[in-house]
Amino acid sequence: MTSDADRAVRQPLLAPERPVTVSHIYKLSTRQLSSLFGPDPSHDDNLQRQLDELKDHGSTKGVLKKLASEATTGIVGDEKDLRRRKAVFGVNTKPVAQGPRLLDSIKQTCQDRLWWVVGGSAILSAICGGCVHGLGGLVEGASIVAAVVLIIAISSLADWYKDRRFVELQALIQEESVPVIRGKFGATQSVSVWDLVVGDVVLLETGARLPADCLVIESADLEAEETHVVDGDESTKVRVSKSAAGADGSAGDPFLLADSLLTRGQCTAVVCCVGSTSTRGDSQRKLDTDTDTRLQTKLKNLAGRFTVYGLWAALAVFVALAIALVVALSGKSQPGAQAPGLAGTLFS
Repeated sequence: MTSDADRAVRQPLLAPERPVTVSHIYKLSTRQLSSLFGPDPSHDDNLQRQLDELKDHGSTKGVLKKLASEATTGIVGDEKDLRRRKAVFGVNTKPVAQGPRLLDSIKQTCQDRLWWVVGGSAILSAICGGCVHGLGGLVEGASIVAAVVLIIAISSLADWYKDRRFVELQALIQEESVPVIRGKFGATQSVSVWDLVVGDVVLLETGARLPADCLVIESADLEAEETHVVDGDESTKVRVSKSAAGADGSAGDPFLLADSLLTRGQCTAVVCCVGSTSTRGDSQRKLDTDTDTRLQTKLKNLAGRFTVYGLWAALAVFVALAIALVVALSGKSQPGAQAPGLAGTLFS
């Protein structure tokens, strides 16, 4: 018979364990991270609600631990680790820019009152010419209307192409790199903002634009400019002081939203939400291509003044010609004249 000692020797030293799953590595889900940064209309004090949730996760240190990251060394950062994080938390995809619409350019061009005056005058000229000379009198007014439509179409196409090129240039500006702490020894390396993953520890300075939703680990005199959406479409920019949360998660405002601009200070932060799960989402906000620069405003004001002067001059000429026409129509033909007068020519 086999003794108990013999059976103990024959048994393996390490019993087979359960396979390691993602839930064993990461203790936070994308839903929990999104809730940590996203607004909640049901709470009046959204910041306090965020701090309470952060406290439940063990403050900033707890979030780092649950994301398998360290403040001093960051994530492991090998190919396997990066693939796993992208599969679990998503990829930091570049937001799709909302291009300008041709219809908006046409509406903006048609807002110039000069085209309305020219078009109205051309229609009035066509009506008068048609009443006096028949169909042949419509040619002059119709040609003016066609020229106005053609000029508006060309101006709108040029403005639309200019706005589209502006959007493309803004997309190229987004190709930036950011210092990231990765690896076993905490080495700093430059990584594209679109290659960041959840758990990355990034180093941000004044002038940097947030590539994702981040949580401040350490900061010095930090201030960020955030864009808050008001009434669905309108947005306003607000400067907010930021600082790392306390150990109990009750102090400071450590939440850095995607696309915010650091206007002052520097910080070390951990990436928490990327791509579609961040507050930025997949779609980029529509760029403001209608706001004029100071030089454009001055030139438009100058052009507006010349337009007003031209309209007054045209009105003066119109009044003078109308008076001359009335005088000519009211005058009688000279005795013995063979040809009929102007009134007889117009109304015969």
